[in-house]
Parts: sequence; structure tokens; C-alpha cells
Amino acid sequence: MKNTPKPPPTEEQPQKAVVSASWADWKSPGGHILVVDDDEAIRSVIQRALITTGFTVRVAPGGKEALSLFERESGRFLVVIMDLRMPGMEPKEIVERLRSVNPSIKILLMSGYNRQKAMQHTLSLCLDGFLPKPFTLNELLARVREIVGC
Repeated sequence: MKNTPKPPPTEEQPQKAVVSASWADWKSPGGHILVVDDDEAIRSVIQRALITTGFTVRVAPGGKEALSLFERESGRFLVVIMDLRMPGMEPKEIVERLRSVNPSIKILLMSGYNRQKAMQHTLSLCLDGFLPKPFTLNELLARVREIVGC
């Protein structure tokens, strides 16, 4: 009997997002999270990871779309995860409008920009956390878990 090696994965075979066993076993308390980023791939990866843990996830490509969705469904969201820079709106304006609708909403800022500058934004806007890009799924889930408090 001949031993035939398995062919390497092709582009048609999608790569699955991997979460370590400790996180794969973690189940969230549930609830809704809004993810706002102009990069569709980032929105999709974050959405899949959070759904895996039991959250319901809504996504928006920018501030205007996020605010419209948030205003319609503000009572549902536990956390908003948003990129520091998005076309059309400044983060300060987005945060102020989110908080005018729901003052207790938890906001996690993510950014690929200079960490010190992004942290200044986080502190000046009184946000609940910061996630530097690029990040692993474990880092994402750890930050969400901290913010949700479980």
C-alpha cells in the first residue's frame, strides 16, 4: 500500500479562524455587540470570533451607518468596537453621539496607528479599552471579556 501525502491547502479551501482551546470553551453571557470598521475583512473576522462565543454581532462600515443602527437598537448593545479612523467622521463625534443615546455603552477602540496617539484618544474620550492592530483573536476576546465583566 502506497503512502500518498496530502496535498497542501489551495486558495479554494478557506482558512478557519483559530481560537485557543481556553477561548474556544468560553461562552459569553450573550448580548449584542456593534463592530465598526471600514475594512470588511476585519469586520468579518471579528464578527465570526464573537459569534463563536455566543454574542449577536451587528457590523457597520462607518460612523454614519453605525450611529443609525445604534440609534434604532441602542438598548440591545453591550459593547461597541470601533476603529480609530473611519472616513467621514471623527472618533470624538461618534463617541459623543453614541453616549448621548446610551451614556453607559462600553466602547472598545482599535487602531493600527501609533499606540501612544491612540491611547491619548482612548483617555480623552473616556473609552473602556484599547486594542492595537494587528491583534490576535485571543487578544480581542480577552478585551471583550474584560469590558463585559465576565
